[in-house]
Amino acid sequence: MEQYQENINMPWKVAGDSIKQTINCIPLCFHYLYDEYTELRHSNKVLMPKSLLNKLSVYDNLKYPLTLKIKNTIMGIYEICEDIDGIYIPDYICEKIDLNEPCMIDIEILNTEFPKATFLKLKPYSSNFYDIQDTKGFLENGLKKNYTHIEENTIIELIYDNKLLKFDIIETQPKGLISLNETNVEVDFEEAHDYKPPPPVPVPVPEPASEAFQPGKFKFNRPSNDKPTLEESCPETKEFIPFSGAGRKLGN
Repeated sequence: MEQYQENINMPWKVAGDSIKQTINCIPLCFHYLYDEYTELRHSNKVLMPKSLLNKLSVYDNLKYPLTLKIKNTIMGIYEICEDIDGIYIPDYICEKIDLNEPCMIDIEILNTEFPKATFLKLKPYSSNFYDIQDTKGFLENGLKKNYTHIEENTIIELIYDNKLLKFDIIETQPKGLISLNETNVEVDFEEAHDYKPPPPVPVPVPEPASEAFQPGKFKFNRPSNDKPTLEESCPETKEFIPFSGAGRKLGN
């Protein structure tokens, strides 16, 4: 048993708010099974060596799940491995802490409980986000899968259909650094940074009615080949006056 845990017979210790350690920190891309862990590239979850867990086991008041802090960046534990000798850190975090190759770094194990998230509002960078059919479901599942903690005014990254999507954390409830571990969180989002509203639909202008059919003006022009009407073909008949004609004598 001692070969796995050297401190098995050491007395218990009481941890304060944090425990400081110096350990080898390695970009995830250096891992010999990197292809199996590519889903962690844009998360805040690390691979931790079991040797570090053994060192921490002397504290009887250590809070789980473990939370690490490196250069003001908070991380959680994805897996504790026996065959590694350092902390493997995702690409997303390596960019934030400027870690390009393995090196010894001072870290903190935070021994505190963080309030659990109840609400998040995100702002996507790209309108490609709207191509997702179930946007809220995608965000809720993606956050729980990739992030253990989150904070306002930070940027997170999620993958959808092999496309990288970035989001600003606009609002959190409660405020401050909050935990996504074992909690149900409601997620809302604002319009994307590159969102452009569709152009207004032009209102069609009705054409004016032709002169022959304007209200109040009825004018019908008969074609030249029409036959004349009965009134036009018969001259006006004069009024009949008895004995008004010229007289004639027989024989004249």
